Amino acid sequence: MFRIVNNQAIINRFFDKRRCLEYFSQYLTQEQFNFLYEKWSSIDAFEVDKNNQKIILYEIKIRAEEYKNMNYALRLSPRIVEIYKEAPTLNFTTKLAIVWFSSNWEYYVEIKDFDQGNYYIDYSQNYKRYSINNLFKN
Repeated sequence: MFRIVNNQAIINRFFDKRRCLEYFSQYLTQEQFNFLYEKWSSIDAFEVDKNNQKIILYEIKIRAEEYKNMNYALRLSPRIVEIYKEAPTLNFTTKLAIVWFSSNWEYYVEIKDFDQGNYYIDYSQNYKRYSINNLFKN
């Protein structure tokens, strides 16, 4: 959904790390290249803004619009927060992209700066992973 709204964004999991970084290497310093190479699977998306000569890193979250008025902060792992706090020291711009789904499956994307007021750090790291087989067990 985010890619439809921002057609310049690269969703990391859909691209080969080595080829993608080689293609954009002319816009990256060696430190930026190494950072993206090492953290590739932890970064949701990035965009190379060739006009303004900046690289934007996105953390993408999905939320239900019916809960928007409750002002729940987004839950992030300490590792993700560490990565997105380190990125500006290497001249990356960091953003938080929230895909809001309404009850009729329409959606819109809200993009915010990645700052402490938009999330909380979940130190419990109790992230459950479900396989499709476990969802339908009796």
